[in-house]
Amino acid sequence: MNLKRVTDVFLILLFVTIFTTPSISSAFTTPSTSSAFKTPSNLSANSFSELLEKSKKAEKAGHMEEALKLLKEANKLKPEDIVVIWNIAKLYHANNNNQKCIDWCNKGLQIDERSTSLLLGRAIAQKEEGNLDKAEADLKKAINIDPTWEVPYIVLGEVYEKYPNKEFDDEGLLKLAIKNYEKGLILAKTNNNQELAKYVKSELITALINAFPDDDSKALKYRKRAVELGPNLWITNYKLAEQYNRDGKLKEASKWAQKAMGINGIPDSEKTKCESIIYEAYLSSLKSGRRKVQSIKDAVAK
Repeated sequence: MNLKRVTDVFLILLFVTIFTTPSISSAFTTPSTSSAFKTPSNLSANSFSELLEKSKKAEKAGHMEEALKLLKEANKLKPEDIVVIWNIAKLYHANNNNQKCIDWCNKGLQIDERSTSLLLGRAIAQKEEGNLDKAEADLKKAINIDPTWEVPYIVLGEVYEKYPNKEFDDEGLLKLAIKNYEKGLILAKTNNNQELAKYVKSELITALINAFPDDDSKALKYRKRAVELGPNLWITNYKLAEQYNRDGKLKEASKWAQKAMGINGIPDSEKTKCESIIYEAYLSSLKSGRRKVQSIKDAVAK
């Protein structure tokens, strides 16, 4: 049995942690445990459901230790219930105990090795522990099992961004991060997950504007893609202007610098840099002796 997908409210919290939620019930739709696992005859089905309900209330009230205790009691009643195991792992992660989270995910994966939710949970904990190879392996496995779920692609992008030496060539890890973010964005839109699409677009734009800062031959196409994704963001327009300026394409640099300056929220420091780009382009267009520019302000006004 695989857990049902995490809801939109749960997923949008990826930038902090996929586990941090106000309550278990708001995190995902819990499958019916009674239909999946039979309760032993000497146990009360009500006692199991009561433990789950009490754990939800305890977590909602912020009593994580109590919630964990209740879930572990439920686990004793039904040790193969993946939902309970998942929630225990989730709470350990919320308490910043990645190793316990991994341990419980391991326990669940021994029951169902194809649980994409548990693979994802373990991968996130491994990522935060710095075990990037293990996280990558879990995410690739989750994607292989369900290539239509957007979240593993997004987390895999985050893993690739964490690797050192990620800009060593055109097939480097940063490019792989961008590729996975792109796939995650497409799937988030396809699955009508608007909040997650907004989040991953932000992550993707950040990766694009930072890609290959020391390699002008590769950087331009990434800056252009960033503008396509965020045409109304000053940072994408400014970074493209900056790149054109580095490439010596001053007319193009001036055009994008002017666009960046026209967008609300641009910091004064970056506005000054835009003015300098525009001024430099303006000066280069002047023919010697024909006219003079008195100030940057005059050039920008032109």
